[in-house]
Amino acid sequence: MVRPIYLLTDFGHQDIYVGVMKSVIHQIAPKHPIIDLCHGVPAQSILSGSYQLKAAIPYLPAASVIIVVVDPGVGSQRRAIALELDTGHFLVGPDNGLFSDLADQFGVKGLVNIGESPFNLSQSSHTFHGRDIFAPNGAELARKGRLKDLGPLELKPKLVSQDGVVLRIESRVWRGTVLHIDHFGNVITNIENLAGNLDEGLFSVLGHHFQGARTFSDGRLGDYLLYQGSSGHLEMGANGGNLARDLDIQIGDHLDILLLDS
Repeated sequence: MVRPIYLLTDFGHQDIYVGVMKSVIHQIAPKHPIIDLCHGVPAQSILSGSYQLKAAIPYLPAASVIIVVVDPGVGSQRRAIALELDTGHFLVGPDNGLFSDLADQFGVKGLVNIGESPFNLSQSSHTFHGRDIFAPNGAELARKGRLKDLGPLELKPKLVSQDGVVLRIESRVWRGTVLHIDHFGNVITNIENLAGNLDEGLFSVLGHHFQGARTFSDGRLGDYLLYQGSSGHLEMGANGGNLARDLDIQIGDHLDILLLDS
């Protein structure tokens, strides 16, 4: 099987980091395609990296290897891990909250601590585990698809959870956390599957009125809209504008969404 290898990082493209990771992978698994999911995760944003991984994975084939590097704790005591979801996808990266939501949603077949994997590069640094640990182990998984080759297998692993996330759904108040802000300034929260509760209702967020909508064209230019995005998460946007900039919203913010009387 020719397993594709996907990369999701906060490295950007102005440095050599992504290219060097790809070179390490290619030397080990030259027949396996390397596909860039995204290298624009906001620097050190575990919330955004986790959200983008979760949004992408339903569209990645089972048995794919996904290497995720958003790693503010690189070189610390945090674990470097590889795991297999019950869906058959392999995830490689730091155990810092990036994978906990997916593990809870899909279940985990097994996990390996790859900090001492035999496939780590011989001259490993303390600051570039993407190159020295995650890339070679991800490439080896793509070649053979055997998690146990990387080290002792944990069958009931406990993963690190995300910090600072709140979620509370009540009849007239929804409280959630901003997971991601996209290129257009749309604000994506951890509130999911509430499309039926929108129905052109009126809402208040941060003292501003929002209209429930299906898509942007349901509002006039400049209107603030509340809608279910393509990943099933509750999103907020400004039709033709940049909501995050308008209201100074940041990833990790907690927002109260109030249902108003129509």
